Amino acid sequence: REESNTPIAPDTAGNPWLRPERVRGLELAWERSTPEGGVLSLGLFHREVHDLIRRRIALEAVSEAPVPRWVSRPVNLGRARSSGLELEWRHRVPEAGAGAAGRAGVTWRSALSLYRSRVEQIDDPDARLEGQPPWRLTLGAERQWAAGHGLGATLLHTPAFTTQQSDRQRIWRGAQTRLDAHLSWRQPGVGQWRLAVVNALAPRQDAQSAVTDLDGFDARSATAREGVAQWTASFVARF
Repeated sequence: REESNTPIAPDTAGNPWLRPERVRGLELAWERSTPEGGVLSLGLFHREVHDLIRRRIALEAVSEAPVPRWVSRPVNLGRARSSGLELEWRHRVPEAGAGAAGRAGVTWRSALSLYRSRVEQIDDPDARLEGQPPWRLTLGAERQWAAGHGLGATLLHTPAFTTQQSDRQRIWRGAQTRLDAHLSWRQPGVGQWRLAVVNALAPRQDAQSAVTDLDGFDARSATAREGVAQWTASFVARF
């Protein structure tokens, strides 16, 4: 007996009637300089998306098989709204004796972003834009001794969140914490060296997906991908 595939391993297909997304948005930004070369900034945005494109998984009759198959194809789901607030603060602490215009010192950075989105055609509190977390936090610091000599690190954290992809599809992504760091130094008359690492913590990336059909059949899958730290070393010579 011929058996169909599963909704967590669907066939893929295109959509010749797919319309492009149209986006209208408004952005506002405010920025203020602080003593010692610091900056405080605030940004607000609101966007409206028309003809939102999503991949929808559904049972379809196909000519290549005697039974219906689960097929994933892009569709125009409808309208969506997205709003956000982005707050960033940078503060520089010069070393003793360096003065306000001195190069030596430590620069601290912090940023908090808050996001809210809503897909009108999906009746669920998690009907957000795909890949958009509810918030994101960034912390960083960089110390400079002189021109071309520095050490810095940036920590980025995104919480776990769930996205209702369509009326029957749901995706969960685990929390992520990323650490990037770099070290640079200059050799007078020779050039500048730079050593950097991206994703130093190399956390595991966890995700889950679920598809429920009209008969109440529920299929789930989970993935776990190990992270990889990326190291780079570079040298720049000026003639």
